Amino acid sequence: MKQYSQLGSGNLFINGKAYNFFRIGFVNNGSAAADHVVFQIDFDKSRYVIGDTGSYGTGTSVTHTYRDHGSNVTASARPAGETGTVCTVLSVHFTDGTTWTQPTPTP
Repeated sequence: MKQYSQLGSGNLFINGKAYNFFRIGFVNNGSAAADHVVFQIDFDKSRYVIGDTGSYGTGTSVTHTYRDHGSNVTASARPAGETGTVCTVLSVHFTDGTTWTQPTPTP
């Protein structure tokens, strides 16, 4: 479940000078409400992991803005050789206790 996007298009919007601001739009297509979603954004030379806690009903469209130095954001160096801007859902926790985790790619 990946969302590929360039700056300012699609469902990922990046803006900033001293700080980057990420606006992510998503829809819960699961059969239960979600209460925690973890995103990974690869942008420029950085990788950001963002945890978003809330109440996201099925079919609900959500748009949130995050700051790259926010309390729910972990930043690290992006692996060498990767390019483009990529937003990936890493995991989702649902209110019925089930979870979904991004499958690990097979080399």
